[in-house]
Amino acid sequence: HTETEKYFTENNFFGLQPDAVRIFEQFTLPVMDRETGKILLEQPGKVAISPDGNGGLYRALYETGIMQQMKQNGVKWIYVYAVDNILVKMVDPVFVGYCARMGTDCAVKALEKPDPK
Repeated sequence: HTETEKYFTENNFFGLQPDAVRIFEQFTLPVMDRETGKILLEQPGKVAISPDGNGGLYRALYETGIMQQMKQNGVKWIYVYAVDNILVKMVDPVFVGYCARMGTDCAVKALEKPDPK
């Protein structure tokens, strides 16, 4: 968290107004073994934890109050993508426009992975 704030400050918030930027910490979950479903330990007596992933964004926006701030500031749309997807088109205007025209509350673009492992 502190490193992210420092990075934004050092880079003058990339031209944005500092008070328009909200930085928050991602929540975490216990790490589970995919095969057994058992919770893994980092060391004896200490549960291993990991960030809660892309889906955790919505909980974080809500629980930190950022969702409410966005509503108060008139934000109608947010565009979210998985950071580990190198093929994603950043803020796809055609997709966002289509969603706006269709009046959707939520929309997803996805492809099936040929090999999920």
